[in-house]
Amino acid sequence: MNISSYTPDARDAGLPVPGAEDFVSVPGQGITAQVDGHQVRIGSPGRVLDGRARSPVIESLEDDGRTAVVMAVDGEPVAVLGLADQVRPDAPEAVAALEALTGATPALLTGDNPRAASALARECAITDVRAGLLPQDKVRAVRDLEDGGHRVLLVGDGVNDAPALAAADTGIAMGEAGSDLALDTADAVIIRDDLTAVPAVIVGLNGLRLLRTAAWRQAARRPVGRDGQYR
Repeated sequence: MNISSYTPDARDAGLPVPGAEDFVSVPGQGITAQVDGHQVRIGSPGRVLDGRARSPVIESLEDDGRTAVVMAVDGEPVAVLGLADQVRPDAPEAVAALEALTGATPALLTGDNPRAASALARECAITDVRAGLLPQDKVRAVRDLEDGGHRVLLVGDGVNDAPALAAADTGIAMGEAGSDLALDTADAVIIRDDLTAVPAVIVGLNGLRLLRTAAWRQAARRPVGRDGQYR
């Protein structure tokens, strides 16, 4: 559930919901805003605490495989949220199908903390886990793979995935939950919320490339007259 969906519930409960001003969102880092005359900052512990000691609550949440999000008001931490991603039921099947189709080892690129990322990866039998990544770190990871001679397919749906989707040889966005930026950047968009459709998209893209190659070869064989028209 998007956290903004809690706003109507708060209003229904009679809780004050002041407006936010000077709202700034930095992908991979968090948000800041002025709320009721106070500066509010929400983001990962490392970026909100600015090097200060981490609370045992944060360590406990991360040990449980959750991603800790800290809220600070006027520079002072006031709350910690523990967020947990659930592996989609179709994710293990999709990862296995992709590995069988491509013969490549899958990798998980995520901004989550290493413990939360490893917990998710284990459920999908992914051993290459790269956690705590900012958007530019994901781009660097993609380019490192490409520089090593690999063709990179990236599947993502968030704002933080968009730069890496653009950098990959093929970027696929999940349409139902995808951010507008990810959808605009990807080479292909899966409209229905079904990860098992990703292998079919790859087969389709490969078929399209073969058709284009065949068309160019056929065109190259056809003689061109003086008027520039194919004969």
